[in-house]
This record gives sequence, C-alpha cells and structure tokens, in this order.
Amino acid sequence: MFKTSKILLLFFHLSAFLFFSFKVTAQNEKINFSKIDSYAKSIKGINDIGKLSKKLTAPFKTDLEKTRSIFRWITENIAYDTKEYHVTPDQSSYTKLFNTIDINKKNIYELYDEKIATYVLKNKKGICAGYAALFKALCDSSKIKAEIVNGKAKNSTSQIGTAFKENHAWNAVYLDDKWQLVDVTWASGSCNDSVTMFIKKYDDSYFLTPPNKLILNHYPTDAKWFLMKNVPSEVQFYSYPLIFNGYFQNDISSFYPINGVIEGKTGSKISFEIRSPASDFDVSVGTKTGSNEVKIKKQEKITTYEYTVTSDKEDVLTIYLNHEAIFDYRIIAIPPN
Repeated sequence: MFKTSKILLLFFHLSAFLFFSFKVTAQNEKINFSKIDSYAKSIKGINDIGKLSKKLTAPFKTDLEKTRSIFRWITENIAYDTKEYHVTPDQSSYTKLFNTIDINKKNIYELYDEKIATYVLKNKKGICAGYAALFKALCDSSKIKAEIVNGKAKNSTSQIGTAFKENHAWNAVYLDDKWQLVDVTWASGSCNDSVTMFIKKYDDSYFLTPPNKLILNHYPTDAKWFLMKNVPSEVQFYSYPLIFNGYFQNDISSFYPINGVIEGKTGSKISFEIRSPASDFDVSVGTKTGSNEVKIKKQEKITTYEYTVTSDKEDVLTIYLNHEAIFDYRIIAIPPN
C-alpha cells in the first residue's frame, strides 16, 4: 500500500474526548546516521541480494548500523510501482512469480518472498509487499533476524471510522534484544491520490518507529507484532484520525479527541487539544470547504482549539504543526432542528 502526500492532497464524536498519550522512546532519536546513510546511498549497480547485503554491511559492526544501511539503500533506490498497484490479481507480476513455484514445496511462501525480493531488486520498483520482501531478504543475507508484517494501514480520510481489509506490508527487525518496527515503503516517499505518480522523499519517521506511535496508522494482522501493552481494538484503530508524517516528526506527547469522526450541529463548537514538551511551535488549521473559524489558545505546553461547525455538509479538518500536516478529522455536520 502506498502513502499519500499531504502536499498533493491538502486537505471527532463529541463524547469521545479522551487522551491518547505515550512516552516518546524512539530508538533512533539521538543517533546520528549521516555517515551510514551517505555510504548506503553511494552503493550502485549490484543486482544480487547476497553481494548487495555484503557490500552494504561490510563497514559496520552492529546490527543496528547494518540494518540502517539496508533500510536507506532501499529507500534511495526502489520506487513505488504505481502500474503494479492498479493491475488485477491475475495480471500481477507477483502472481506470475507465485505461479512459477512448485506448490508441493514445504517452504513455498519463503520461496515466494525470495522471488519477489529478487524481482524488486532487478526492476528497482515494487509495491509494499516487494519493499518488505527485499528488506527481509537483505537482512536474512546479513544474518539479521527480520520478518514481514501484514496488516492494515490507514492513508485516506475516507478510512476514518470505516472498516477495511488488509492492505499493507511492513517489517519487524530484531535489534538490541527486542523486535522493532520499520516501514521501508512509507519511508521511501509517497504517491498522489490517484496513485499514478510516486514522489521520492525520504521520511525517517518509519525507521524503528515506537509501536505505540505506529499503531495510529498500522494495525498488524498477527497480534504478536503489536509489540506494546494496552493494544487498541480494531474498532478503535478505525476510529483514529488520519495521521501524517508531521505527527511523527514533532514531539507530541498526547492529543484529544482520539476519535477521528466528530458529529456536531451547524454552529456548535468542537474543542480539541495537543500537548507537546516543545515550547516553540506554530499551529494552524484548514478545512476542505475553506471555512476555518478556529480559536487557538496556548498555555505552556498545551494548545487548545475551538472549531465552529459552519458547513451543513461533511468536512475535513486538517491540523498543521509548524506548517506540517499532522491530523485529518472528519466532521459530520448535523443540520439544526
């Protein structure tokens, strides 16, 4: 599944005013990866998984450094395959690869992932399953434990408050004696809303993302990959607002409402809040209809908002922090009696 770009797509039930909060514990928060990144981006012209993994990891000692090199090479060299995204399953290159495997083999799915990884490396493009398969193959070749995680990812305002099918793949990697999460697809860039164009733009938010942050837009099918306590239900996941990369890039400690769909009568006021340890940040809002009657109040590290429902139709409220989109909420206007 692709990640949409808020650059190309600019764009709460009232009783659900609950906090979503967590302790920020990003693994890569204080580590400077610039030298590793530069090295990884310099590697070109290798189309063999074994040779590439050896080249990418040879200068480094720790599994963290090696994993970072693999991760950054993929984000730099693999593009999202917008054509493959639109083909029917029977015409998919991935289905054709599966059909070349002897179905009597016990490790059929391992062989399938290996074929996908080889295909993506050769063609330098893939959909999410391809990115995830290549990351795992390069880690496997480097003796780093990694797995493919399948599940649901939310990337559209239309998904807020709505159930949807499994649609994405990302990875878990075992570092520093624990499993950690990465999404190399979403870290590579984003697509326009029609998924006809890929915009390459590296996003470090999806490298070793804390599980209690990633859960806001990634919900694994296998419960073992939640990697956190107090796991939200699937219904709760559907209800979250749409989260953009600006949320991950800013030091937000909590927010409310946690429900992304809000119903309110025209003329009613909706209050919401963001808490951040950062003392210097600018907040702004925008709506799909263009109406933006919002009162903003700052008090130390708490910013509160009061939005007046003016449209008699469904609207989308986008919250920006330091000019980066962080949330989308769906506002369902109820006409006055």
